[in-house]
Amino acid sequence: MGYGVSNGAAGSISLRGLSGGTARLMVLIDGHPQYAGIFGHPIADAYQSFLAERVEVLRGPASVLYGANAMGGVINIVTRKMQEDGVNTHLHAGYGSYNTLETELTNRVRKGRFSSVVSGSYNRTDGHRADMGFEQYGGYAKLGYEMTDHWNVRGDVNVTHFNASYPGPVSAPLLDGDQRITRGMTSFALENHYEKTSGGLSFFYNWGDHWINDGYTPSTGESPQDARFNSHDYMTGISLYQSTQFFMGNRITLGFDWFRYGGRAWNEYVSGEKVGTTSDLVDKQEDELATSTSDRIFALG
Repeated sequence: MGYGVSNGAAGSISLRGLSGGTARLMVLIDGHPQYAGIFGHPIADAYQSFLAERVEVLRGPASVLYGANAMGGVINIVTRKMQEDGVNTHLHAGYGSYNTLETELTNRVRKGRFSSVVSGSYNRTDGHRADMGFEQYGGYAKLGYEMTDHWNVRGDVNVTHFNASYPGPVSAPLLDGDQRITRGMTSFALENHYEKTSGGLSFFYNWGDHWINDGYTPSTGESPQDARFNSHDYMTGISLYQSTQFFMGNRITLGFDWFRYGGRAWNEYVSGEKVGTTSDLVDKQEDELATSTSDRIFALG
């Protein structure tokens, strides 16, 4: 628990030597990109175990399909759903060393064409060193409805907040290395599945608010930081694709994507002459449009 995002503590996911920390690994949730634009990498603490039914890993370059941040590979977290009619409620709780607590409560419902998943969690630990505390609050909800045998609609929302402290290296302990981070996501999708064709239209939005105190190292003569780093970033997009099999061993896919990345970062001063003032570091947004055509031919054995 508690990878953190501050200097020297950046928790990242690496694949074949390339990581999200170098903007070379894309993380998706149900096919929707999760990208903290200002930090340039996915934040591992924002992902929760109760979200995942399975995790798909694509090794190697995939930028043609997933964009510029997928040079090293792609990780897709597929969220849970009920497969059969019924109601299922699951409670998980665990306690261990360093005052570590894990809790998760999940309710799943499926009745006819309707399905839902609602989950909440609280996790915390003191860590194995001083000034290494971590706590996380998370909530997730997903609703789905199969309108016909071939068309379905679904939507979900997830919000995670965590407080973390980074103690620095053992040889030079760090004080006040604290982070307060909230990240959220929501998506909506309309999908179709036929014998020879399938596709869908989807919308997604994810965002993050971050407050970071980089802390200081007394043993090197450093003093408490004068400013706290703050940022807000977001990513939104629309994807449309349709895949058709015209004859055995062939499949053609047409697609369109629009993404918008944006964010603002600033320092808020808490001491000295600048107390109460702020200074902008980044304030920008950019749009990305893409169309794709894929013609795949499979060997028949």
